[in-house]
Amino acid sequence: MDLDDREVARALAGLHVWPVDIAVARASVRLDFRAGPADGIIAVTSAVHNVPLVNRDRAIGQSKLVPLALAAEWHSRAPPRP
Repeated sequence: MDLDDREVARALAGLHVWPVDIAVARASVRLDFRAGPADGIIAVTSAVHNVPLVNRDRAIGQSKLVPLALAAEWHSRAPPRP
């Protein structure tokens, strides 16, 4: 991946990186599903910051704690393909 490419730079400019702070750490022990450490941190960060998660994992998909983005909602927000 060429990080100097205009399209890559444009896509990366729209990303927000959420910190793993004390609120995320505390919530990580209250998940209502089993997942690997990385999936758990991503899911609980989504829950703490109330940011819908785009996900295909069945266990996370059945969570009552993690806000999930619906497929139709995700497609309507995605930028048009060139």
